[in-house]
Amino acid sequence: MCRAGYIHFDLSDSKLSNKEGTPQGSIISPLLCNIVLHELDLHMLKLRDKLRVVGKKKLTDAFNANRRFTNNEWEPIYKAIKSQVSIAPASIRRNLNIIRKEDAIHKNIKAEFLEGNKRMEYVRYADDALIGWIGSKHEAYQILCEFVNVADVVLKMGVNFDKTNVHHHEKGALFLGYRIQGNYGLNVKKVRNNDGTIKQRVGDVALKFGVPLLQLMEKYVDKGFLQKSKNTANNVRLVGRRQDKWLFLKHD
Repeated sequence: MCRAGYIHFDLSDSKLSNKEGTPQGSIISPLLCNIVLHELDLHMLKLRDKLRVVGKKKLTDAFNANRRFTNNEWEPIYKAIKSQVSIAPASIRRNLNIIRKEDAIHKNIKAEFLEGNKRMEYVRYADDALIGWIGSKHEAYQILCEFVNVADVVLKMGVNFDKTNVHHHEKGALFLGYRIQGNYGLNVKKVRNNDGTIKQRVGDVALKFGVPLLQLMEKYVDKGFLQKSKNTANNVRLVGRRQDKWLFLKHD
């Protein structure tokens, strides 16, 4: 299957043979990847367990202050609304919390972890891998170096260094066609105590999945669906190509 070669549809009567690796999209490619990279998976899972240090979550003073309705700038707002409406105080607090959640996002108010809390996650699909790390940036680079050493040096699997790097999850990372980012909203969960009172806990930071528009646009340019406009400075604007430039299938 590796020697069978493949056809390049952009070239006329092309029959190309593989000089190295496996043909893209072939069923043999993920099968061989899973066999060869199984040793890498075992190594990374052992590293995950070795590096895990459980710490306690600590809320910042700014975060705690933003949740209260007394002794801060929110107190007169809360009292003014309470004096003007006849709904339950709990409903007022619930709706004000929605506003304060958005306000906290704009003010970049977050919960933070105590020093010592470290956690790693590892996931691989065929030849694409993603590592999540709670810890310092220096330690993230050490983990990446160990990953590259096993994949490239030990298993002789070439690593694409143009796509291999360390990113903070505020900026996000590309994986399997998605841009995965941390969502820093105040994910407040209401928990009822044994005595019936309600307390609030901050939920885990949720991940959000976005579309990598820039990469999609560049791919559409390469495929000929879009082209860079000649009427703008630096040719940064993309426009659709004229209809006579397109290729059409036969009617049948």
